[in-house]
Amino acid sequence: MFFKKKHSSCQEELALVKRFLRGEKRAHSTLHTLVDTLLEKALAKLAAKGSTFQDRENTKQEILVGILTANDSAILRNFKGQSQLSTYLWSIIRFKLIDKLRQEKLTAERTRPLVENLSYEAQVNQFELVELVERFIGKSSEKEAFILEKRWLEELDYHSICKLGERNGFSISLSKIGNILFKKRRELMEYLKKQGYIIDKQMNKHIETK
Repeated sequence: MFFKKKHSSCQEELALVKRFLRGEKRAHSTLHTLVDTLLEKALAKLAAKGSTFQDRENTKQEILVGILTANDSAILRNFKGQSQLSTYLWSIIRFKLIDKLRQEKLTAERTRPLVENLSYEAQVNQFELVELVERFIGKSSEKEAFILEKRWLEELDYHSICKLGERNGFSISLSKIGNILFKKRRELMEYLKKQGYIIDKQMNKHIETK
């Protein structure tokens, strides 16, 4: 009897997904609520274990959109009703969140304040180093120069840079900051090498990572 009830529930959920794929608004609202609820539950579990995101809401929305719309709702199209929809979605959400955490960790390693990633030899003459970095920053666009200065020289976190950016007339997202820092760091490392600065092995590893 239990198997029949479970099977019936799965078939009802499969029918719900099919209605969603046909564009039914009520089905879309129901699935949106389900995915949102599961995401909140998963985020709460991660937070309880000490894992958080720089921009929790942005991460949540990216995954929500990815499940409901990305690649023509491919994730939901792959649901065949062989298990409960919540079970199917939970494993996907968990995987996506773990992947996001790994991405953030890698980005944080690549975009740490500049001096942390330089060898002892490069830190000896701080005045010369800062002068070279300022010269490099000066060749960037106004917005990029603002981000590089606040992160590399003033060592501000992403959220502080966003807030200061708004006050200075710049619209800057957290992901944009990460992208600019990663791109410019690679260019800076090459620039410093040409100036005789030795880059440590750990930093070289970050640079070479795709």
